[in-house]
Amino acid sequence: MVNYALPIKCLEAVVLAAHLTSPMAEIQRIQSGADTYRHIVLLIRHGDRWGALGLSRRPDLMNKPLSYKTLPDILNDYKAAYERNGHSLLKIKLGLPISHDASSNERITWKYLSLKVTAWMIEDSENQIEKYTRGLRGGFKPSL
Repeated sequence: MVNYALPIKCLEAVVLAAHLTSPMAEIQRIQSGADTYRHIVLLIRHGDRWGALGLSRRPDLMNKPLSYKTLPDILNDYKAAYERNGHSLLKIKLGLPISHDASSNERITWKYLSLKVTAWMIEDSENQIEKYTRGLRGGFKPSL
């Protein structure tokens, strides 16, 4: 793509965002993908706030400011954005946190938790999201 000066897509934007944020150890980075549309963004958490870095042709499906209080808040905002753009979101997949060691050979887990999206996403997935968020805070021991 670079040799031919082609534009990057959402996956390349996530990899670039992960690389550029790797020196920022205070930021937790996990990938979130909309399975139905093969779209991915990098969710970031700093302290108790969530945001996102990404790229899309639709402005409301890419970057999000670091202003969301919970993970379900930002996921529901993406769900609403898909609906505003005439799409129905069926699944959201979350990966495990990405290492900050830029020279690491550790594999990235792109799809760890798959959430079925319904009209009441928070209520249906509340237990899974709470376990996942606790795991993020505590160093993650994959046991969902």
